[in-house]
Amino acid sequence: MGIFIREREKTLQIDSAALTDRGQQRQINEDYIFHQSAQTPQQEPVGLFMVCDGLGGHQAGEIASRLAVETVTTELSDLFSAHGSTDHQATRPSALTLNESIERAIIKANAEIRAYAAKHPQKAANLGTTVTLALVQGEFVHLANVGDGRAYAWRAGSLTRITQDHSLAAELARQGVIEDAQIAGHARSNVLTRAVGIKDEVEVDMFDWLLQPGDKLLLCSDGLWKAFPDNNELARFLASAQTSAELCQELVAQAKERDGSDNISAVVITLNQTEC
Repeated sequence: MGIFIREREKTLQIDSAALTDRGQQRQINEDYIFHQSAQTPQQEPVGLFMVCDGLGGHQAGEIASRLAVETVTTELSDLFSAHGSTDHQATRPSALTLNESIERAIIKANAEIRAYAAKHPQKAANLGTTVTLALVQGEFVHLANVGDGRAYAWRAGSLTRITQDHSLAAELARQGVIEDAQIAGHARSNVLTRAVGIKDEVEVDMFDWLLQPGDKLLLCSDGLWKAFPDNNELARFLASAQTSAELCQELVAQAKERDGSDNISAVVITLNQTEC
């Protein structure tokens, strides 16, 4: 009589953390962060993560970043409800559906910020914010970006920048006028070509990324990534065996010590493999 052994299924599990700091020179923190994750009844990870940076030097930047997070998370809340269903036959949203939902949510945030600025012209005439977002669904992460926040993926010692900056300095780098590593210190690095809330329409960059066990994702404002102009150095920090919370604390502390002239925000997402 043979003995049958059922092999345990392996699933991805999210370990995430977020941290923001006003830095050493700014009087207020115009960054706003968000992270929420769960495991579905089908044992799939699902999570929503955001870093928004209210435009520095503009009025009420902290209001713009908060409005962006509140609007987007409200607009995407149904996705979490769908994932929480106990119906194992329920069809999860397609990648196209998720990307369209994310883009619509950011467009709605753009409209909400514009409406707030119109109602409060004295204190919020030039309201705007960057938005960097990641939505994890199973083995995929769907990313969106407007502005100069960044999303990185770390895998097996190698770091990949997924997003593209929307700044004049980044345009010069894409044209080959300056090196990519020179963006952080360039005089036009703070001149954005896109942001949420500054125009009636907003263009959103979307990216899809296939996840593997052990991957780490970093979403951050420019106050963090400009302190690490060398991607290899940033990769060495992410290679640490520390938890996501410990990595957030170390990255933000390092950025504050090295520069600290801007607000600093980080969201770290680690994809662990578990057996069920």
